[in-house]
Amino acid sequence: MIFKIKFSDKIEYAQAKGWANLFEEYTSEYGQDEFNKIECISNVSETEAKNIKIVNPDYNEKIPNDVKEFSLYDLASGDYFCILGSTEWD
Repeated sequence: MIFKIKFSDKIEYAQAKGWANLFEEYTSEYGQDEFNKIECISNVSETEAKNIKIVNPDYNEKIPNDVKEFSLYDLASGDYFCILGSTEWD
């Protein structure tokens, strides 16, 4: 499943097995304090995921076949927890 996680200053997109797995893995990786800052979590449908574009911050036009952006759907694979993208990236 793909989730949209809204904070007051950013939006993150994550994949997880389900709601319980998202809570467990997110708090394990980022801590309860960070989880408490979340304002809203919602599911992202397959159609939405195909239309949401994530920019590749490492894009290099000199590299053949390098991709400038991906759809959120293309980035999601499997059901393990990971952050797929964010409006604020470290």
